[in-house]
Amino acid sequence: MQSLRDAGFVVRDFEQDDLSSWRQQWGIPSTIRGCHPARFMGYFVEGHVSPAQLRQLAAEKPAALGIKTENSPLASAESQTENPTHAAHTVLIDAQGLEQPWMTAEPEEHSHP
Repeated sequence: MQSLRDAGFVVRDFEQDDLSSWRQQWGIPSTIRGCHPARFMGYFVEGHVSPAQLRQLAAEKPAALGIKTENSPLASAESQTENPTHAAHTVLIDAQGLEQPWMTAEPEEHSHP
């Protein structure tokens, strides 16, 4: 989250044991699972995202419910750190919960939403 703050984003974070009510409120399909849900400009965001990805989402305003990152098959335990060293593919999630490829972020760009 610090990289998002450093890039000028206002980040409000909170810890909760049960995220199901937030996921439902934010319209996150039940098939999307993760531990980093967030909300940005009306979209849900799941996973490690970069400031560049959020800026692109804001600029494009795609017809989607949200985005999620998918770690590459070579991802390791490092994916749980603030600065993972693997690439992640980001997909758009449409109103039916279907995924569409969107963009790939460079490893050093990732951060928690």
